[in-house]
Amino acid sequence: MAVELVPAKPEHVAQISRIAYKSFLGISSRHGFPPDFPNAESAKPVYDLLIQRDDYIGLVALINGRPVGSNFVMKSDRIAAIGPLSVDPSVQGHGVGRLLMTSILALAAVQQLNDVRLLQDTYNATALALYSSLGFEVRDTVALMHTSPSDSRDPFVRPIRSSDFEEIDRISSTLFNASRRNEVLIESQYGFQTYIREREGRATGYLVPGLVGHGVYETEEDALALLTSASELVTPHFRKFLCPLRQSDLFQKCLKAGWRIEKLLTYMTLGPYEYPKGIWTPSACY
Repeated sequence: MAVELVPAKPEHVAQISRIAYKSFLGISSRHGFPPDFPNAESAKPVYDLLIQRDDYIGLVALINGRPVGSNFVMKSDRIAAIGPLSVDPSVQGHGVGRLLMTSILALAAVQQLNDVRLLQDTYNATALALYSSLGFEVRDTVALMHTSPSDSRDPFVRPIRSSDFEEIDRISSTLFNASRRNEVLIESQYGFQTYIREREGRATGYLVPGLVGHGVYETEEDALALLTSASELVTPHFRKFLCPLRQSDLFQKCLKAGWRIEKLLTYMTLGPYEYPKGIWTPSACY
């Protein structure tokens, strides 16, 4: 079948949202997991945002002018993040997903983004095989966890100010091995809140709550303080985070706090990679 790739535009949102809903519903229901989107309407704000943001490039696959899939790459900082990739179930197995992946990786290369990351549902063996065949390597297993409000809030946690972005650059560059300053800055412009923790007059970690967000911390104490405090400050939709299982002490403390696991994801990378030096919680992107 002839597949045409075009840049993702606002007029594609309704159709690619429906495709994403159907695609993710099919694979999750076959394995007994809740879908990423409860309905097609709930996917629309996500794809609206991806197309609006200047730090994302999107591609839509067309067959006879009809959208049948989409894929995106985030290019805020020096590391590229791939996804979400979705393909209409009616054309899965015909190479559309591979074409969307190879094409979006080519766009990342044009942007001189040689470090590429993604997360995929561990139960999705088809996606794992696709990404591995394109050179991605498995680096960690990550638990999607739900926090719950507690009676205490850490007094050293506060919302970020405009003067904090240099600290975010320092913390992420030092502990994560790559700056995520631009990503946090852009997300703040779209209304995503970021919290920072200070000890003895210096910042020791930050957190953007929710699956779109991420966190980088000097210690497990900083991570738990930020995650616990954020659960008091945000709506239930944002009381989620991703915990790398390689950080076994942090994971066990999260379980002890009563936070529950929804599912596992696989963290994969393409290109140069060095595991973070500090404690970190990835976003759904990387």
